[in-house]
Amino acid sequence: MTGTHQPGQSQFRSILPEEIDWQPFPAFPPAARLAVLVGSSWGSVIALAFAKRYPNLAGSLVLAAPNVARGHLIGESRDVELDAWLRTADVSLPISRAAIADRLLAPQTSPLVRQHVESLRDAMTTEGWRQAIRSMFTIHTPDVIPDVRCPVALLAGTLDRVAPYEDHAQLLLAVAPRAKLHMFDGCGHILKLEALAKFNSIVRQMVVEHQLVRETPNASSSFTTSAH
Repeated sequence: MTGTHQPGQSQFRSILPEEIDWQPFPAFPPAARLAVLVGSSWGSVIALAFAKRYPNLAGSLVLAAPNVARGHLIGESRDVELDAWLRTADVSLPISRAAIADRLLAPQTSPLVRQHVESLRDAMTTEGWRQAIRSMFTIHTPDVIPDVRCPVALLAGTLDRVAPYEDHAQLLLAVAPRAKLHMFDGCGHILKLEALAKFNSIVRQMVVEHQLVRETPNASSSFTTSAH
């Protein structure tokens, strides 16, 4: 799900990563530049694809729990792994919501956040889940991020079991000279809920440091993408 927020309006629609033309897309004023583009988890993949496709609109990126995706796989190894993922993507399977929260969140996460994360499954559909999985096999973000010209903040939790920083954030950092890594000690995969104050502070810092708020406030907007 993506959302655009500009003065007096908000628009939300589902976006598939392969739908790279992103239509219909809200019309931006000629001088508009996105103040900050924020992507969480799979949303970080969409954010990178957007920034590469529309470099004039992406002023800076904040990528939380970033993912390298699976687009580097080819041939039989790709087919086998894709098939395995698709077979598990069924909302009718009896999976414990508590187990899902345990995987996504750090052990000490507040009960309120855990309750919210456990409810996220209510918004999922089997077809939507499978579309997202297929899309994950069409892109490899370490091949994309070197072409992104704007500053990039990578946010990673030390306890993330879904996208461990050693296998994802650090690989992106190694090929992204404009990126800076921010570690979240004791946090899991959903940093925007587990460490709200720090998360928001980094977003604000990106706006200030790179002077992305234009002289005309109405030309500024924010755009968020998220898999959660």
